[in-house]
Amino acid sequence: MQTTKKILYKGAKNPKQANQSGTNSKESPSLKTGEFKNIPIDDLDTSPLNYRISFPKKELDELAADIAQHGIISNLVVRRFDSGRYEVVAGERRYRAAKIAGLKEVPVNIVSLSDQEVVEIQLSENLQRSDTHPMEEAFAIERLRKVYSTLDEISFRMGKSRAFVHSRLKLLSLIESMRSVFMADKCTMQQAIDIASLSAVSQNDFYEEYCSNWQIDADFEMPDTTRALNQFRYDLTEAPFDIKDKKLVPEMGACTSCSFNSATLKTLFPDQSNDAVCSNKECYKNKCNISFGAKILRIFKEDEPDALLFYGSPDRFGDLIHLMPEAATLPQYNYYKVDTLNKPGVPAREDYMDEDEVSGDDEESFKEALEEYENDLQEYEQEMNSGKYRRGLLIAEDKFSVVLFNPEERPSVSGRIELPKAAQVQSAIKSGTATVELLQGEIDRIQAREERSLELDREKVQSLVQQNFLERLSGLTSKPSPADCVAVRLILFQSLDYSARNTVLQTLFMENETFDYHDTRELYKQLENLSEGQFAYLIRMAVVSKPDSKNPKSETGYFLYQMAAQAGLELEDIENGQKQKSDKRQLNQLEKISRLKIQIDKIKS
Repeated sequence: MQTTKKILYKGAKNPKQANQSGTNSKESPSLKTGEFKNIPIDDLDTSPLNYRISFPKKELDELAADIAQHGIISNLVVRRFDSGRYEVVAGERRYRAAKIAGLKEVPVNIVSLSDQEVVEIQLSENLQRSDTHPMEEAFAIERLRKVYSTLDEISFRMGKSRAFVHSRLKLLSLIESMRSVFMADKCTMQQAIDIASLSAVSQNDFYEEYCSNWQIDADFEMPDTTRALNQFRYDLTEAPFDIKDKKLVPEMGACTSCSFNSATLKTLFPDQSNDAVCSNKECYKNKCNISFGAKILRIFKEDEPDALLFYGSPDRFGDLIHLMPEAATLPQYNYYKVDTLNKPGVPAREDYMDEDEVSGDDEESFKEALEEYENDLQEYEQEMNSGKYRRGLLIAEDKFSVVLFNPEERPSVSGRIELPKAAQVQSAIKSGTATVELLQGEIDRIQAREERSLELDREKVQSLVQQNFLERLSGLTSKPSPADCVAVRLILFQSLDYSARNTVLQTLFMENETFDYHDTRELYKQLENLSEGQFAYLIRMAVVSKPDSKNPKSETGYFLYQMAAQAGLELEDIENGQKQKSDKRQLNQLEKISRLKIQIDKIKS
């Protein structure tokens, strides 16, 4: 015979208590009138609302043995449906163990509850247990979030802190494979939260690299996530883009309000917000690429670089060429194999002055440094105007700049010696740390500087001569000077391609075995002394070696024809020979046309 009695079931804490702490005052499950019964165990069903999914067999077997001996001490809480069946609201673990123990009936408290109240009661009961897994708690809190929109409301219903609720909700960001690792207790709660802070793609990469063998490796251990996760995180203070820009990637918004930015957690987790660290690898890279592309477009528009420079390997150019296909047509240079032109820096007076007292030597040293700076600046400006330098876009990682460089590859730099700076030498002399090597280096620097100064003097003279000579060309001169005639021969010689130049050198200068045409003075002398026949040969080689000299419609082709005629070439024989071939070809064509016309007449008739 079943016995029944009225009981009271108490839900979560009194909302009045919550009001005193300033939390939300919405009512939690209140006192419920229940009915005690012993009902057949086969009439019970588990609750689909129960978030708890882990029931270890060993623990169930131990509980079943205890129930078989002592019975169920604490009643199950159930609710009844119109079908006559019952749903286990609280006590599913006892229900499962009772079935293993072979019980036919179980004691229950039958209460009337809404789905929302069932979720809250199940959560409240399981939170009081020590073996509830945080992942299961996260599932239950997720259900509460569908009813209560704020953390304050949920934390009040649970009687837990906002940080507790937030940490459980954060676990819901774990991908399925990482949830399985966590549910199997292969990582700590903090490690799970750290991993959950990553984007889904980054979590999958982390799983594949560090956890893919966790089910088959008996000795599997989670790596040190503090170090392992660094490859998926980025310091936003070093970001190559504006982290406040909402429009860079509109669907993601600004980094300053993003949930993947550790700095946004300062309210709940102050210890995690000391730095602004992004844990969304894909978004960070995407913003880098978009920002990179915008800067590249601006550089190409404003600076118009005509070459690409790279450090060691041009791998980074792949992204650039994807963004700017026209960059693929630009020549590429290794930064380490060319000379760049950098504007000299103004010397700082404090680098040459003693802090305690200023001596005449200090003033003299600083004055010399200023003079050197002026010389360096003139050299820089002269080099800029020399035409030797080109604008190169220098790419390194996600940073780039436009630099001036000489495209002529320089010799190996392995033997180059870095000479000391004047300020370093003066400082060493003052402190008494100067060495023989240092002072000899300063002597070498001064001598090298003087040699370069002499070169600059010659270049300045040459520049002035060129400017003044150009100004005098505004009027016509009477006749070419001997030097003018030699210059014409130089222009012809310079116009020759590599093959034609070698032929001319062997023909005109083969008797002079010591001739080096790279020696400017020697080249002038040799061109000046050319006979009329040699000069004519040079002219004709310059014209005949041009590719368009074979084209009768080109200017070069026409001039070549006239030159050949006046040189005595039998042009009539060449033309007659070609005319015979032409006449024969035309006769053949007339015969073909005649036969085709006959065919046309047959078709028409």
